Amino acid sequence: MDPEPIPRKSEPSPQAEPASCVVLSAGRLAAHRWRCRPGKGLGAAGLAALLCLAGTGAQAQTARGVCLGPKTGFSLAGLAGDVTGLHGPDFRTQQRVCPGFSEGLALQIPLTARNEASLQPELLVTRTGYRQRVTQTAALPDGTAAYSYRQNRMLTYLSLPVLLQINTSRVFMEIGPQLDYLLQASTDEQRTTEFASQAPVQQEHLAFSGRQQMTPLCVSGVAGLGYRAPKHWTLNVRYYRSFTQIFDATAAEAAPRVYATGVVLQAGYLLRLGRPQRQGTADAQ
Repeated sequence: MDPEPIPRKSEPSPQAEPASCVVLSAGRLAAHRWRCRPGKGLGAAGLAALLCLAGTGAQAQTARGVCLGPKTGFSLAGLAGDVTGLHGPDFRTQQRVCPGFSEGLALQIPLTARNEASLQPELLVTRTGYRQRVTQTAALPDGTAAYSYRQNRMLTYLSLPVLLQINTSRVFMEIGPQLDYLLQASTDEQRTTEFASQAPVQQEHLAFSGRQQMTPLCVSGVAGLGYRAPKHWTLNVRYYRSFTQIFDATAAEAAPRVYATGVVLQAGYLLRLGRPQRQGTADAQ
């Protein structure tokens, strides 16, 4: 008598299953065939093959979703462009680095399924500025031997960088524009006058806003390199330079072509907003 045929379960069409389900199904089928062969065990080779297939399927199911988190940074800022002629031909300007900081939020939006590219808009409050020492070299008033002053100007911006990130497993590159709106400006000057006579040196301290001298809205370019650490931490360094002159041409008779520039070191923590849906779960629904 012929053996009764073993009923088989109907298998879904390959087009209805994602790649991860096909890989896992192939692994289970291979394990069943190895168990049904008389006198044969699964063996080391078969076990290794199943582990590889299962690992491949698990990797195919993972994906990154939208992430949101805080960012903080430390910056070293200054001026670029016609800095030497900032105060006119009778003055010599020496620039110094100005430390600053930034605080805010970052939103990361994947543009591809495996997050090879993503868009990261940020909303930051940025505290930056410049420092300089200015010495008058000509056209000094009668009886004045030397005149100089130190100027520290701090600028507070509401910054909106929108950056394209190119991601690898850990390292990422970013580039894009940044829009800066000036919220506040504060200027501190220490003026020193030396006389040709034996009169004592005169020192004067001034503090004022100076916001009317600055361009209220600036556009900058940003480029950077970063590292994505485990546990959602990120660390990156950026270079920025404004395309817009920071001094308002309408507020000054001859606004110099001076631009903001600097380097920023940032740390962030990006938390995933909900787990991305697994491929197998989506197909089952």
